[in-house]
Amino acid sequence: IEHFFEGPAALLTRFAQYEDLLNGDAEEAAQKEINAREGGAETAATLASLAESSQALRERIEGIKEVIPDMVYFPMFAVRAVEIKQMLVRKAEDIHSMYVNAIAEDNREHMQAM
Repeated sequence: IEHFFEGPAALLTRFAQYEDLLNGDAEEAAQKEINAREGGAETAATLASLAESSQALRERIEGIKEVIPDMVYFPMFAVRAVEIKQMLVRKAEDIHSMYVNAIAEDNREHMQAM
């Protein structure tokens, strides 16, 4: 049986690149980046940085969806990856929303100042 478990177990390594989403490091880094923007003041540099981070998360979301098929069949085992992929996507989308909200807040403040 151990021999048949090697294939399914190897699939876990494909998700290692998303560990920061699971352990909270990605959310913490996003929160630090959002909080570090010059006291909430909009600048071209901070908006560009937030937009870049936001886009990088969108790309990660697409990568999560394609990392492995939803169902992978092996002799004696079938691996259903739908739930873990959905959970990772939800986490990444939550962080993406943090960026979008920060950008929207900065834009709102800028418009009110005009």
